[in-house]
Amino acid sequence: MSRIDLLPFGDEHLGAAGRLLAERHRRHREAEPALPRRYEDPDEARREVEAAWRQEHASGAVALSDGRFAGYLIGAPRSSPAWGPNVWVEAAGHAAEDAELVRYLYGAAAVRWVEDARTAHYALVPAIDSGLVDAWFRLGFGQQHAHGIREVPPVAFHRPPGITVRRAGPADVEAAVISREPRAHDGFARPGSSGTTSRDMHLGAHLKHVFPDASQLKTRRSSLGSKLLEGHLHEGFCGYQRGAHIRFGHAVCSRNESRYRLLQARSILR
Repeated sequence: MSRIDLLPFGDEHLGAAGRLLAERHRRHREAEPALPRRYEDPDEARREVEAAWRQEHASGAVALSDGRFAGYLIGAPRSSPAWGPNVWVEAAGHAAEDAELVRYLYGAAAVRWVEDARTAHYALVPAIDSGLVDAWFRLGFGQQHAHGIREVPPVAFHRPPGITVRRAGPADVEAAVISREPRAHDGFARPGSSGTTSRDMHLGAHLKHVFPDASQLKTRRSSLGSKLLEGHLHEGFCGYQRGAHIRFGHAVCSRNESRYRLLQARSILR
């Protein structure tokens, strides 16, 4: 039986972690060839691991099997309050030669997270790796979301008269934020209005989201503006009718994150 040693993750582990992630991604692409090939390159994969490691308040662990690097796990909090006192293990945040090692790695890394009162934990896990998914499930995680990818066939687009569609840019942030307000025919009434129904009241937090207050609108402007500037919204579009903005839509290119399951667990402070 191999001896397993667990150590804190450090800069000296980036190269070995990149090689493990590249191998995991190679197996992932065997099941889904539409995923980008470049992350099979250990140098490219290393950049993704380093990006995860350089996030603010990131921490993690590595596993050595008989002295040989065999796995790693990195987590970092997201700033959005929607996720609670959280830590995220992103798509590039873990890889291991043996899925069972992830359980040891999580056990080592999560001690610090819980001590820091970050008790809501999330992980992006390749859906094709049933052994890895099962290892996370046995840690008490459950599935929350599923990411997907598919080829888009050519489709003829017939633009109605007077309608203009173009790629969105930073100048479209204000119009894009406002366009997310529901319209009358969406079936919602603003909370507190005379049109509020019992169905509306049951929606609770969802209504708070679709009818944002001034603070939330400010946050949306900042977030959307940053994404457009940094290129995270690779396909953002604005629609105009006779010069007036009517709708904003976007598709997010999630790089090597497609075909993943988002798993979550909440650690209990005892």
